[in-house]
Amino acid sequence: MLTIINTADGNPTLYSEEFTSHYHSMHGSVAESNYIFIEQNLAYYVLQHQPAIIHIFELGFGTGLNAYLAAEFASQHKISIVYHTIELYPVPLDIIEKLVFNIFDIKLYKSLHAAPWETETIITPTFTLHKHEGNFLNYSLPNYYHLFFMDAFGPVQQPEMWEPAMLQKIYDSLLPSGIMTTFSARGNFRRYLQTLGFTVERLPGPKGKRHITRAVK
Repeated sequence: MLTIINTADGNPTLYSEEFTSHYHSMHGSVAESNYIFIEQNLAYYVLQHQPAIIHIFELGFGTGLNAYLAAEFASQHKISIVYHTIELYPVPLDIIEKLVFNIFDIKLYKSLHAAPWETETIITPTFTLHKHEGNFLNYSLPNYYHLFFMDAFGPVQQPEMWEPAMLQKIYDSLLPSGIMTTFSARGNFRRYLQTLGFTVERLPGPKGKRHITRAVK
């Protein structure tokens, strides 16, 4: 069962009874997503490399908030983004309709959820979306992506997503200089990323969280 809850920045999140976890920080859902996945990943990569096109993979489509923020970024910065995402538990559309984010383009947000699964869909001239419904454990990733948004439930709620084999899969999917960011900053997690070959940074977290992780291949 999913319950809609308002967060401190005036935007909603969902609470999953199955995983006993919120989808976003209660200190601010949009603020958290924007900081971890846009500022410290997408915007950071663009500043370093000035690419014309970026391939992103997101583990955990969830409410679609990260995809929306990436689509907005693509439009504002005139960069083409091809965005692939996987979700084992798609949020029902009747719940999505009740989520009222304080965002610029609600039509764009709804178009992400209206897009069919298993099909590459041109959402805007600068943003193409492919949603896959399935289990990341059984999903084969090509060596194709510049960026990886690791947004599964946490290591306590979904430990299988944080196992060494899954982190190896993420590493292998990234092109040279590719970046993975996530909200987890556990010591053993960061150390294993280093053994894979990532350059790992423990960054200050958004409000309510001490640290996050950025790993660069």
